[in-house]
Formats: sequence, structure tokens, C-alpha cells
Amino acid sequence: MLMLFVTVFGLSWGFSTGNLLAATACYGKSIELPSYPFSTVRDPLYFFPSNRSPSRIVMDEGKPKDPRITSSRAKFYLTNLTKDDDGSFGTAKYGMLFTRQFKLEISDCAEKIYQDYMNKLVYNIPTVSHFMEFTPELDSQQKPVILWKRTDLQSNDGRRGKIKNNIWRVSQLTQADNGYYIFRQNDSTLESIVHLTVKEKTLGYERQEGELLFIQYPTSGGPWTVIFKPERVNRPENMLKDGQVVWKDNRFSGRIEAQDDGLEINNVESTDSGSFEFRDPQGNLALIVQVEVNRSEKPNHSVITYAAVSIGGLLAGICCCFCSKKCCCKKRSAPQTEAAPAVTYHDKTSGTATSPPVYYHNVNPSTGPVCPAPANPSVFPHQPPYQPVNIYPPQPGINVYPPQPGISVYPTQPGINIHPPPSGINVNPTQPG
Repeated sequence: MLMLFVTVFGLSWGFSTGNLLAATACYGKSIELPSYPFSTVRDPLYFFPSNRSPSRIVMDEGKPKDPRITSSRAKFYLTNLTKDDDGSFGTAKYGMLFTRQFKLEISDCAEKIYQDYMNKLVYNIPTVSHFMEFTPELDSQQKPVILWKRTDLQSNDGRRGKIKNNIWRVSQLTQADNGYYIFRQNDSTLESIVHLTVKEKTLGYERQEGELLFIQYPTSGGPWTVIFKPERVNRPENMLKDGQVVWKDNRFSGRIEAQDDGLEINNVESTDSGSFEFRDPQGNLALIVQVEVNRSEKPNHSVITYAAVSIGGLLAGICCCFCSKKCCCKKRSAPQTEAAPAVTYHDKTSGTATSPPVYYHNVNPSTGPVCPAPANPSVFPHQPPYQPVNIYPPQPGINVYPPQPGISVYPTQPGINIHPPPSGINVNPTQPG
């Protein structure tokens, strides 16, 4: 009834801190308690654990109620400290408000040792040690297991190594060996603590899409169970179970092969990025492989073709426009050449007359570059049609072709009358019969 009263009112009304004393002590060791409140306060002294378990009376009227509290020369000591001793000590004021006067924090003060999976541990134990105990956690409610006694070597537990000549040896370490190893003297006084942590090995691979990935198994252990954890999806996937490929819902189906010495994955993809966990048959984590698959930068041929065609068309348009403009400028700057008039020659022979050579008056023939005709004639202004010009005008009083004496330019052809008779006149009269 008293314990219930203390618990209820302690949680409901809280605590008055005042001038709070504090101290830190090592697990398994002893600590001297301050004279106030342990020596001077006659009222009941309560302990309130940090883990929120029920409070308890540890002293009343200056007398210890906990067998681990001892007195020597008017001083009090708390011995064989455990994690349960982490908390505050205080008194009740006015029967309702609890005042904390002393806060105690428990540290393991253990020697920390880190080893890789399947490595070996060699440790020199204190010469005064007579017992070695093991517990997974210091605040475990289970009693520590005695692994070794100096006076009874036959009862030693060899599952966690052997001790010979004060040397402790453990081979093929796994996470099952993680925990606290406590060495005590013959009177059970704590001598030292070793906190052993076995960690998995880690590797990293970087690949490009389409490449081959080969992951070698750990050097010892197996058969292996492999779990794949994608990089961006929190959904573990089973790849191997006891060395055999799990084909159901396997993203690597058709690309994965379990070999004697490792795991082979062909044509890796960007979605294959993530971690591969290798565990032994007991579930111990042996290896974590972090894989990063980069996307291949493949050229986009359609974009390249489009760009090339666009650039080519642009350059062709610029060149065509430049040439057309240059040609047009030359035509505008040069005088127009006039063609000679057509000349008809009459000869006695029936063949076709040869055209006479054409001469230019004070104008040299154009020798500039010939520009191709524009693709779109509408771009250029309309040119006026060609107008023939007679560059040799007739002179007054001068006959270009004077008649020759005795020669008719147009001789009369036999049997042909070039002057037909007028109408009404019978050219061929009726001959008398």
C-alpha cells in the first residue's frame, strides 16, 4: 500500500529539483554515497529508477533497507552497481511532494573490442580473475552465464573460446558472440568488463548498365542466404536461400547464377542499385555489398540527325542567299549587252546561210563567275523583256546592197510568171481547133 502511494503521488505531483547532486559510476563497481541525504536525513529515503519502474525505500531513520548499502566510519556505500541503480534518490516533503537530492548514472565502463565476421580474438585476462561471465546486455534480467572458473577447468564452457595461461582465444567470431564478458575476482568483486562487437564486412561495386557483376562469397561460412534491398524502395527481396536461387518474384530472373565461389549477375540495370546482405544458416550477417549501377549515356540518333539536317539546311540557305546576292549585284553593276539584229542572207545556193559573227560595240564580253539560277525566281525583281536594237542604223543616200550591172538580184525563173494577170483576163486563150 505504501509503495502504491509513493508511485502514484511521485508521478502525479512531480519532483522539486532544488540543489541536485549527481555522480557517475561504473557497472559492477561501488560508490560512496553523499552524507546528505543518506547520513543526515532521518526520514524515509526513496529511489526512483530512470526506467520508470516502481520506486522503493532504500533507507529509513538512517538505516539501510537495501543489502547492497553498507556503512563504514559513518559513511555509506552502494556496492555491486547494476543498470537498475540508474536513477534518483529523494525524500517526501509534506507527505505529497518528493524532493530529489541525488542523481546516480551508471556507465558500463567496459573495454570495447570490435572484430570482423569470422575473425579471431586473442585477449590477455587479468591474473587475479577467477571467473568469466557472459551476458548479452548489462541490463538484462537474465542471470549472467559463467563461462570459466579458474578452480574448475573441467566445467568450462568452450562455446565462446578457451582460456589457457591467462590468454582467452576465440576463433570464427559471429554476431552470436556479441555481448559483455565480465571478469571477477575470487570474492566475486568485479575486475574488468569486455564489450565485444562483431561487425559484418562491407564491399562496394560500381558498374555501368549492361555490364557483368560478380560478388564473391565470404571466405568461410555458408551456405548463404542473400537478401537484396533496393536503393529507393524499402522492400527486401530474397535472392538466395541456403545457397539456392529463389525464382519466385526475383527481379534477377534469367540474369542471375549461383556459382561455387560467388554470385553472378548479367546485364545489370540501373534498378539493380542497392545492398546485398549475406547471412549464414544461423542468421548472422557476414557481408554487405553496396552496388551502384550508372545509366549508360547512349546518343540519341534522332536528335543528332535532326540537328545535322537543320544545321545543313541553314548553311545551304546562307550560301545560296550569298551567291544569289553576289550574282544579282554584278548584274546590276554591269551594262546590259544588246544582241545584234537578225540578218537574212539570200544566195543562189539552196543551203542554209551561215550566221555572221556578232561584234560588241565598246563592250567586252562578261567574264565573271556564273551564278546558278535562283531556286525561287519570285525572290528577284521582274526584268523587262528583251528589246532588239539595231546597232547599225542605215545611212541616208547609201544603199547597203547596190545593184550590180547585168545581174538581177531576183532572176526570173523559167515557166513561172511572177506577175499574174489582172482579174477578168484569160491568160490562156482558147486555141483554135
